Amino acid sequence: VGRTARLGQKGEALLFLQPCERDYLTELHKHSVILQEVSFRGMWAKLFRKIKLNTATDCDLLETHPTVSNFLKSLESFISKQASMKEIAADAFRSYVRAYTAHKGDLRAIFQVKKLHLGHVAKSFGLADRPSLLGKSLTKKRSREAKAKAKHFKRAKQQQQ
Repeated sequence: VGRTARLGQKGEALLFLQPCERDYLTELHKHSVILQEVSFRGMWAKLFRKIKLNTATDCDLLETHPTVSNFLKSLESFISKQASMKEIAADAFRSYVRAYTAHKGDLRAIFQVKKLHLGHVAKSFGLADRPSLLGKSLTKKRSREAKAKAKHFKRAKQQQQ
């Protein structure tokens, strides 16, 4: 989203929000961001025009619809067969969770990592791994970063003395 318009140019982006994140729309309006709401069902129907999702036999939850389920299974299969893709997906997952926790001010109340179901988030990145395994990698990286920062501040303090 942040790279769609640079240096005063116009751009378009697609933003996916969970129901608990709807207050973000108010924040965007404060910054004169023009939005057009599209339902996920409507967007999915446009992507797969030949498949009718509005029939009486549809599931109540779109993510349980056979077309959506098959798409997610195909994505997971594709990623699991290629180590490089799995690594990219895992890095993207970690980056997403890290970015989610990094929000400041009013956005922190909207984007609460505790409200995320990390299993569903991992699935959305095509990962079959349990989030706790990915979380350990995230924790290790944070731990290394925290140690590096502490070491840097200790050196800076010693130099000041």
